[in-house]
Amino acid sequence: MDANPIVDLIEDRPGAPEVREILDLGLAGEVDLAVSRVITDDLLERTDYGDALRALRVLDVDLVGRPFRLDGSPLGGDDRLGSAAFLALPAELAVSVEWAVERRNLGRLPGAVDFDHLHAHYLHRRDFFITRDKPILRWTRAAMEPRFGVRAVCPETYLARRSGADRA
Repeated sequence: MDANPIVDLIEDRPGAPEVREILDLGLAGEVDLAVSRVITDDLLERTDYGDALRALRVLDVDLVGRPFRLDGSPLGGDDRLGSAAFLALPAELAVSVEWAVERRNLGRLPGAVDFDHLHAHYLHRRDFFITRDKPILRWTRAAMEPRFGVRAVCPETYLARRSGADRA
């Protein structure tokens, strides 16, 4: 899960009920929820969100490692060695002629922290990355899902897909 659905919940934004529903599914053991340690880059730099990260642990949301970094990952921690192909993807998308039309149609690329979030979820074999970030949603569908199986959806889409699967 990305930081923005959590911020929806904290600030009681319009999308908060869907995020609560997803968290309730986790508490009931119906889904296995996780945020990557990359979320600390998004939340803990804003001191008022430090409590939110601790609350996610109470709500049984796993905190999983990020892609391993020589300059920041603890030895013996739960950070994982990354995928060279995944690490090369942002540069490829930014400059290759092959992606020129998509850059014009899809708009800005996700940022470096966003790619780290997605990479961590890929490394931990998570099924969905829940976010409201439009560049993540657009670019994941176009470039990451076909290559890496990484699926990003907004909370409402996740719940709709899940509801449809329950009826099947």
